Amino acid sequence: MGWKICCIIANERQPGYLGTEMKHDETAGRAILDKMRILVTWSTSYVFLESGLDAIDRRRSFCIGAYGEDPTKPGAAIIAGLPDLIGTVEHENNELIQRFVSLFPSGDVFAFDLESSTNYFAYALYEKSVLRRKAFGDAERGVVLNEGTLLEEESEVLNKSGNKDLVTHGEALAFNICKRFFGRPFDALDGDKLTVEIYTMLPRVFISIRKFLRRPPFDR
Repeated sequence: MGWKICCIIANERQPGYLGTEMKHDETAGRAILDKMRILVTWSTSYVFLESGLDAIDRRRSFCIGAYGEDPTKPGAAIIAGLPDLIGTVEHENNELIQRFVSLFPSGDVFAFDLESSTNYFAYALYEKSVLRRKAFGDAERGVVLNEGTLLEEESEVLNKSGNKDLVTHGEALAFNICKRFFGRPFDALDGDKLTVEIYTMLPRVFISIRKFLRRPPFDR
């Protein structure tokens, strides 16, 4: 099955922490959105991750999960389908990703964006706030960027195939890197383990108006 998905994940606990059964903390999730300056409506619902991923096909909807004992500092989080992240993981100095990394400075942060119809893949892994690995490309452009040493999770995928082209295996590579967060590849997750919350972003016109009203006045 092909995928069209964009996620950003963080973990400051033990490897595979997100593979355990945990409930999303609404307070922690809202704090993450506020700190990342993501403007949303107030209509939300709680679902399991599998249903949350299905919901992101709706216009400007995404899901978030924040997990840990302390709502003021969750140990792990996932945001899937965030409209402003789609198509931007490959961008250099991505502000949205940098804000997320700053919330989990001592852990791992992984952002990935996939579109199987064009073999598009883009992913970036940060370890303790430092970019460790980044790669992206697609069927038309080939591999555009291949920065950093191959990860163990990538080598596992490539060594199983005689073809070691990153574009061919971009989806499998991204999903296998997720093992360090979930204990298993992303496409092998138990969708009923994690609960997430569904949000809808404000319409673009309202976001533009808010940004305009918050601009400093012109010098006189």
